[in-house]
Amino acid sequence: MYRIDVSLKARIDIAEAYDWFFDQSEDVAEQWLSTLTAAIQTLESLPKRCPIAPEAQYFPDNPPRQLLAGRYRILFEVRGDYVLVLHVRHVSRDYAQREDFDVTP
Repeated sequence: MYRIDVSLKARIDIAEAYDWFFDQSEDVAEQWLSTLTAAIQTLESLPKRCPIAPEAQYFPDNPPRQLLAGRYRILFEVRGDYVLVLHVRHVSRDYAQREDFDVTP
């Protein structure tokens, strides 16, 4: 089992998306958050099942992986015995740039 940490940047991403959904509908926001949280929790086991993210070019030593949760990409790194969620990004957006990542837990 891997421990899961969520970076500050990823927490901000999640809060901003949640707020957007909440403005549309509280129920939709709660459903989205539940789906995202459940997806992140699956990273406790076999996180390396997820493919390497296109943004891997920025991190050649430990390329981030991605997991889809609905229309959102969860970008993360596997670091020893834990997973660090780096960024949460809507699939319609361009690939992230290096400055979009927070690599500190």
